[in-house]
Amino acid sequence: MRSRNLARFVLVASVAALAACAPPPGPTEEPTPSQSTVKSAPFTLEVVNPMPHPMNVSYQFGAEAITVLGQVDANATKRFTIPTRGGERIRVVAQAADGSHTVTKEVDLDKGEVTRVTLSQ
Repeated sequence: MRSRNLARFVLVASVAALAACAPPPGPTEEPTPSQSTVKSAPFTLEVVNPMPHPMNVSYQFGAEAITVLGQVDANATKRFTIPTRGGERIRVVAQAADGSHTVTKEVDLDKGEVTRVTLSQ
């Protein structure tokens, strides 16, 4: 029994000694809150429709499918939020609600700023 207790003591003492000799953990590479917020912040797109009819607005990032944003009424302005997807260049596609015409614009988005697009031909 005494040898079993001695073996446990030696085991516990060895583990404690090894833990004490281990190097302290290095500094973590966590971004500051402002960096983290900017990297993950969505983009804001403001669409101005000066036309006398509503326009259905969507966007395309790279070769991805088109994502519908919504409708901008005639002679109105509307803001949309676009999630971060690893790039800042999108194609905005706006089509008249009646399908009579389409406006396509290439846009460079800026994080933390509102990017304005005017739908004119």
